Amino acid sequence: MYQQPQRRFNPSFLRPISKPKTKHGFRIGEVYETKATSVLSFEVNELGNTHLLEDAAAVLKCQPNLEDINREITKRWGANAKAVWLCDCKAWAEELYGSGEDKANKVLLPQNAMVLSDIGADGKLYVYQGSEARERVNALFSFFSIEVKTQMKIKALNQIPWFIVLAAILGLNAFMNGATAEIRLPNALTQLLLYVALGYSLVWGVKKTSWVSSRAMTVFLMTGVFVLSTLVSWFITPGAALSTSLWLLTIVQLVLWVNMFTGWKSLPSLGMGLEPSILMLLFAVVAGVWINLLHLGWSQSLLWNLSIGTLCTGTLLNRWGKSNTDDAAAVICLVAILIAAYAAFAISGLTLTLLPI
Repeated sequence: MYQQPQRRFNPSFLRPISKPKTKHGFRIGEVYETKATSVLSFEVNELGNTHLLEDAAAVLKCQPNLEDINREITKRWGANAKAVWLCDCKAWAEELYGSGEDKANKVLLPQNAMVLSDIGADGKLYVYQGSEARERVNALFSFFSIEVKTQMKIKALNQIPWFIVLAAILGLNAFMNGATAEIRLPNALTQLLLYVALGYSLVWGVKKTSWVSSRAMTVFLMTGVFVLSTLVSWFITPGAALSTSLWLLTIVQLVLWVNMFTGWKSLPSLGMGLEPSILMLLFAVVAGVWINLLHLGWSQSLLWNLSIGTLCTGTLLNRWGKSNTDDAAAVICLVAILIAAYAAFAISGLTLTLLPI
């Protein structure tokens, strides 16, 4: 009959119980499960922490170079081996790596984790076998994280004063093409002043409640002056009368522009915002697209109208749409600027106007 062997007394039980090696640690922020080979390469090549080679080689019983250490890590923990720096004490992590309000998170490690380098209170470099399932989950979360950050960056495009960018494109185009003083130069100046006023009002003016209520009518009148200038240049025969009319309208536009920024003469707003001005400009460029198609077909002027119409559409979508349309509005405005730049610099022509003059 089998008899269980008697246990012998082990004097080691009388020794003080030593604290077992921890399988957890603490760090500030999230844990990014980075491949161990990448961590070592970055630490040694980018940060110059060459002591890791000696530390890891002593633990892994190999030569102190990256090639042998990475090979040994892959051999023991697989190609999916991960590495992470952790502190033994939560207080150490918060004191050394926090910024006052940061709290250290406890990180649990698998049983196969091993310390490759120990630099005391500053932390320990652990290497462990990564899980394929965990890797897929992390990849999924990383994808959503990247998507959220991308959306935030796209939404930030709505803070760009697109109409001022449009004004800069127009001004550079007029300078490059030598706008004639009789027709194209006053028309370009009337456009440019309007776009600067719209761009400023849409991005910075809307942050001040009193700004829109006191300047909306001024911007609306500036839009009307520009539309009138375009119609005059289209219907009146070129000559002294046309040139005088356009320059008078440019002077009126300049007075309104100065009034908008100085506020020396407050005009009644009639409860309107900036949307009526954008809609008037949109209707004008829609008419411009139609007239250009009839008279010139595919042309520089047609593209310029398309760019302004697209920018107006994106701006209205941003102002009237819900939060889930912000990305679309930003992309539409960016496309509008690209079309404008193409019309201004890629197609040879004259200074940009809405109608073929």
